[in-house]
Amino acid sequence: MSKRKTNFWWKSDLGINTQKELTDRIRYIVKTSTIDKPIDKLNTEFLIKVLSHHHEFQKKSGVGIKHLEIKINHSCSGITKGIWIIRHDNTQEDISWVKALKPEGKSTIKEDVSNTARYEIYTQIKNFHDNGDCSICEICKNNMIRYEGLHVDHIKLFEELFLDFLTLKNIKYSNIELEDFGVESKFKDRILAEEWCKFHKEYSSLRLVHKLCNLQRKRKNE
Repeated sequence: MSKRKTNFWWKSDLGINTQKELTDRIRYIVKTSTIDKPIDKLNTEFLIKVLSHHHEFQKKSGVGIKHLEIKINHSCSGITKGIWIIRHDNTQEDISWVKALKPEGKSTIKEDVSNTARYEIYTQIKNFHDNGDCSICEICKNNMIRYEGLHVDHIKLFEELFLDFLTLKNIKYSNIELEDFGVESKFKDRILAEEWCKFHKEYSSLRLVHKLCNLQRKRKNE
């Protein structure tokens, strides 16, 4: 399968040369904006130019954008800050700036299904995070402190484990229908979701490691 071509629209639309420069600016806005309060006009105008490249921007804008806010999201990735659209009728919906930066303004089917598979086993991951042994990081072999930002790491990479499950079930990523309910989505087939959770519980090997160690390990395997 050929890779999707990246359209470097931020150069012509925003006068920003690199995606890293753009990403750093967005993260700074998200980090410094007051939670649950309208983002200031200048940053709002900038973010709307970015978010307009999201494939569902028109749908998420609905009757029109009143303002943008930064809200706390509780997801399988933990507690994060996200951008929310507040419409003129005061309804609201989250929108991913990360997806807006992707080719075609959206994730691939594989990315969406994989992220949903992570959400389905979120309870298992959280339980291990809260109760697992955190004395030594198995990657760097240094001491750890539970509340210093630890990550739950799959010794056998999550992607490989999930692919084993798909192979066992003789299905492809494209065969799995998702149901979107905001920040996260879930498998529409709840029997399949239950089977995946049982498979993960039986065959996954988890460990608590330093956040940085885990992120560096993921980069090496990308």
